[in-house]
Amino acid sequence: MGLGPIPFRMRYRPVPKELKEKHCVENLTKTPELVVRNNRFEHTNTRGLLVTTRKKVLIEGNTFFRTGMHAILIANDCNSWYESGAVKDVTIRNNKFIECGYNSFPNTYPIAIMPETHKFVRKQYVHSNINIVDNEFTLFGPPLLFARATKNITFERNKVQIGDQKNFPISNQPMFFLEHCKDVRFRSNVIEADRKATIIQIKDMKKSQIKYDDKNGLQLITK
Repeated sequence: MGLGPIPFRMRYRPVPKELKEKHCVENLTKTPELVVRNNRFEHTNTRGLLVTTRKKVLIEGNTFFRTGMHAILIANDCNSWYESGAVKDVTIRNNKFIECGYNSFPNTYPIAIMPETHKFVRKQYVHSNINIVDNEFTLFGPPLLFARATKNITFERNKVQIGDQKNFPISNQPMFFLEHCKDVRFRSNVIEADRKATIIQIKDMKKSQIKYDDKNGLQLITK
């Protein structure tokens, strides 16, 4: 004999007045912490990792080998999939990225921070506090990092080199593309690449919102 439905109580409260049509809602009490350590991501036709949780994220000691799309994608999708919200604390350290992103030409960025922002909120920042430190990047073309609508990005003590370019189409995108970002720092990186490849391109942001050393020939251009 069945016990029937289990009764439970639900608490209701009015929807906040600020919540309007086309707004998206995320349950912040259900977002997890994430640790991805000592794994190998190889020859997947899509992304290596898709990461969007506002609690602490640590990605360390992994190898990303020729992932078809971005090795790490930090999205924030309120346009189609409606999967997740912003990140607030991400550390990407001591990983190896080897010739990733060939399937995303010309945006062959191993790391992409790409919130899908609507035009009416483009003046706001979505993600924050992303640290990319002590990693090794072997690229088949210039693109390495894309970031949009993000504040407080650190790219520090990374080693970058250009790998085998014979078997891949070469993108003309800059090594670093920053769109509407704030408090961005490039420090103490070792970049073994032709000077014409070591470009930081910024869009919809001021030069004062980025700090970098030019010891490796990094050049800042605006669009």
